[in-house]
Amino acid sequence: MKRKFITICLALLVLVFSLSACSLDMFLNFTYSYNDFTFVLPLGFEDDQQLADENGFTFVIDNDIEFFCGTIEDKSYLASEGYEINSLLEYAQAIKYFYGISDSINNYGSYYYMTYDSVIDGIDFTYMTCIFENSESYLVITYYTPSSMFDEDAVHDYMKGITF
Repeated sequence: MKRKFITICLALLVLVFSLSACSLDMFLNFTYSYNDFTFVLPLGFEDDQQLADENGFTFVIDNDIEFFCGTIEDKSYLASEGYEINSLLEYAQAIKYFYGISDSINNYGSYYYMTYDSVIDGIDFTYMTCIFENSESYLVITYYTPSSMFDEDAVHDYMKGITF
């Protein structure tokens, strides 16, 4: 009996050490990856590639209340199409013009962002479009949710989960 108890205790001890070696983030987060882009969000988010494909996005990620849709554009492709964009700010200005956004462009560390509102089917939505870059591409992520639930600080926290 004593030997069985010691064996069970050792097995539990090994299990605890094994689990502590694994990051809890692996169990508590949703991770989306596409080429050089990785986005880590809390559990509950899922990617919807069919919706992304139907609407011309690289990705759509949502939890039925909060939505992220995004595109990745290659800098060399933009140049071959005649766009002379020399900085992240210039690209953010182009996105602002293309999206028809009248709000100002703001800087938050490694990215620029714009917030704006829209009404869809009688529901007020707030959007926050964030623009990132790496050496080869630009990443545009638009977050949106009903305006009553929008929390700009929370969106910035979400953006901390981006590796690009």
